Amino acid sequence: MRSRKLVNKVLCTGILTLIAPRCYAQDPVKECLSGIASHQGLFKTVTSAAGSHSYKSAKEWFCSDDFLAESQNSSTAASVETPWGAGAYNANDSSQVAQRQHFCQNTASDFDTEEQSYLTLKEGDPVIAQDLQVCLAAAAGRTPYLISAVNPYPDGTFDILVSVRGYPGNNPLVVSQGILGGASPADVSELHAGATIPFQGSGTAPITATYKFDAGSPMARVKVVTSIGSITIPAVRCPIGKIGTWETDEDSQQSVQVPMPQFSDSRNVPQASCHPHCGAGDFIPYDFAVSSDIVLSSANAKLVGGGAVFDSNVLTQPHPFQLHVVVNTRSTATTLVVTANQTRNTTQTVRQKVDSGDITAGHAFTVKLDDGTNGSVVIKDSAGTAISLTAAELQADSSLPSWLKLASTPQHSGTSLLTNLVSSGPGTCVIP
Repeated sequence: MRSRKLVNKVLCTGILTLIAPRCYAQDPVKECLSGIASHQGLFKTVTSAAGSHSYKSAKEWFCSDDFLAESQNSSTAASVETPWGAGAYNANDSSQVAQRQHFCQNTASDFDTEEQSYLTLKEGDPVIAQDLQVCLAAAAGRTPYLISAVNPYPDGTFDILVSVRGYPGNNPLVVSQGILGGASPADVSELHAGATIPFQGSGTAPITATYKFDAGSPMARVKVVTSIGSITIPAVRCPIGKIGTWETDEDSQQSVQVPMPQFSDSRNVPQASCHPHCGAGDFIPYDFAVSSDIVLSSANAKLVGGGAVFDSNVLTQPHPFQLHVVVNTRSTATTLVVTANQTRNTTQTVRQKVDSGDITAGHAFTVKLDDGTNGSVVIKDSAGTAISLTAAELQADSSLPSWLKLASTPQHSGTSLLTNLVSSGPGTCVIP
């Protein structure tokens, strides 16, 4: 049995450390056994097609020649726990044969209550066994005795853990376990017929069995029959496939252009020196400049007034923040008007995505956060509920959502923190 059986998520949290018979005044098994004691055929052994032998008690049957013959020729003895505590009866073990003879000859020796109930349910007449099960199911106080827990895992398996509390008798015994649908057994060796069910709070771990969900089955049910009654245990499968997303974000400085009011300026252009009889005319340069953190664009230059109709200009832009205009004047004085759009170059802190990915149930993924960037990881579940975690919070397992856990201790690599996480899915899923 795998060590993960020690992950005991017992559904009933009240642990009773006092497990003596005085916890409850009455023993329902004794009451039910007394109720069927009047039957003379608790155990029947078919001896021929025409007849059978009946036995009124477990000891009478165990000590009969019929049992001895069965134990030598079939697997019947494998499910019969010896009342002297030597495990299953072995007819080929001479010491056990001698102990059986001594037990049968001693009128003061008998099976205890749990063993009698177990043998009646496991090997007794089917009709009588059914009557005993009905009685145990209806017995007052039976329900609180058997305690079960279910641990489903992302790999498609689940454990059931069975213990007992507050029962006024000896440890109950497992009669049988069976799947009612949705799964197949993986390792049920601890839940064998005759297995002792430990008391809760006794220091002994619950007995555990492992099952595997059938392909596509969202749930399964397992029925465990014991010497004090039966319990049906439902198990819900862990989610499979994509169950969320992750994204790492960090602050970065980006250059942005902030719009400003339109640039506008003008210069007086003097009368041409050749006026009124000009040929080529005069060429006069003009420069317009703004602060170096400003960018001028869509610039336009024009001449207005005076002899502008006879003049022209050429506009160039030596730098983003500077305009150069050469005016060719051949007439009277005019005015040069220059306009342009302007934006200011600046930097601002921008939150941006660095990396992202899907979260798949049962699979690990790695989150990388660079030092000094105020980075964080945003985790979203399948319902879209988001949680943002810093590097410090990632290293504290208690800060993670219930369906995530650290797969290993976060490690620094250079200037980055690497964190390995593994997901189980929402609910009761257990990450080994």
